Amino acid sequence: MNASNAPLEAVIFDMDGTSLDTPHAQYSWLKQTAQRYGGLDPFPAFGAGFLEMYNDWLTRKKMPGLYEMIGVDYTGNRDAIHRDYDLFNQTHPIELIPGMPECIKQFKDFGFKLGVNTTKNMKSISAPLARYGLTDLFDAYVTADDILAQAERTGLPHTEFAKPHGYSAELILRKLDVAQENAAAIEDDTIGVTTYRNGSAQPRVIGVTWGFEPDGKRLLDAGADIVAHTTGELITAIMLRAHRR
Repeated sequence: MNASNAPLEAVIFDMDGTSLDTPHAQYSWLKQTAQRYGGLDPFPAFGAGFLEMYNDWLTRKKMPGLYEMIGVDYTGNRDAIHRDYDLFNQTHPIELIPGMPECIKQFKDFGFKLGVNTTKNMKSISAPLARYGLTDLFDAYVTADDILAQAERTGLPHTEFAKPHGYSAELILRKLDVAQENAAAIEDDTIGVTTYRNGSAQPRVIGVTWGFEPDGKRLLDAGADIVAHTTGELITAIMLRAHRR
């Protein structure tokens, strides 16, 4: 039975942009940082223009590129920026995407195994999940902590295991103890989608357009099987697979 026909047993959630409203948080953070350090403010409003530029700089130059984008010297201000970012997260609690708490609870009530595969560490996702009573609904987590632990074990850079490397996809399936054809992963950007196309783990991938990549075609081109534009469409896509026998 191939992945397109097999019934689902597990749903794997990304956090940034898919479950957590990180795009709006990053927009606010970068505007604040530009003002504080005398940088540029090229984004008069949140929207597709900001997301396109954000994705371009992040893809080409990783995290330091985001600060270059706004004209801030990340290397020279690294420690201060990290302190400011910790304070920002304390004073601006990140919210879940509207509809996602209900979506997660519905999938759990149906009987799916639920997993998280995120580039964030466990500490940073614990607070928003706990506020909505979701922490214990997930059966397994793969976070930045797992990636760093694997890097330490192997002596290789953590980038050898972080998204879009397929390691995290393989690990979350092992933790959930589910076959790839019986799992669906939900991702909001091309890096996340390709994570499930770069290794031996090849579950079904649902791209969602409310996160960092609003262009559904780009998600499909990156390897998503289908695209959902609303949490309602996501629920429908998952439940159709759940009932297929």
